[in-house]
Amino acid sequence: FPSHDTDSWDAVPGATRYTAQAYISNTSTKVLRQCSVTGNNVASTFSCAIPRLQRLATYYIDVVARNQAGAISTVLRLPITIQ
Repeated sequence: FPSHDTDSWDAVPGATRYTAQAYISNTSTKVLRQCSVTGNNVASTFSCAIPRLQRLATYYIDVVARNQAGAISTVLRLPITIQ
């Protein structure tokens, strides 16, 4: 059965948009699924749900913070197993 993973993270100063991305491995360059949320200057944390992930599978998730000039955060992929 497909499921989803809800990811949460702290705000990055200057970010106007965040994208959480799921990969099949730590070194994969192909995004399998993603979700995005608009940033603002009020919230200190953000979250979004990545859709259609398979239960009992492990994905590698990263969150990229962006401003109008482009990506402003360093990507760190964390392994997540969908329950």
